[in-house]
Amino acid sequence: MSYMINIPQHLKKLNTSGTSEYRSGSVSSFLNNQSGQNKLFNKFEYLRENLIQSKQSLAKMNKQIEFVSEYLEQVVFKNIRKISQNNYRIEDYLFQIERNMLQKGIKKNQCVDQGK
Repeated sequence: MSYMINIPQHLKKLNTSGTSEYRSGSVSSFLNNQSGQNKLFNKFEYLRENLIQSKQSLAKMNKQIEFVSEYLEQVVFKNIRKISQNNYRIEDYLFQIERNMLQKGIKKNQCVDQGK
């Protein structure tokens, strides 16, 4: 499969220094050459395939990242609920201890030294 690439005349006559002399062996002669066109087409085809593969890889990674982030979010919220429930239990136990101490006549912040 070959493609003919037509290069405008004003581009054929420009070289890297900006003068308008024509250089033999330049890019335009490379592109007008059949093997040059095939090499160029093969490079573009290779780059296009790499781009497609890169997009597919990025899409897969993006899905994996979304899955992991959703999983971590669920784990974090689950742990927050557990911590919250444990805090309520601890507060309940502290309240029960304080109530028992008051029933036994021990005031809050009172140090009882039974060894003396």
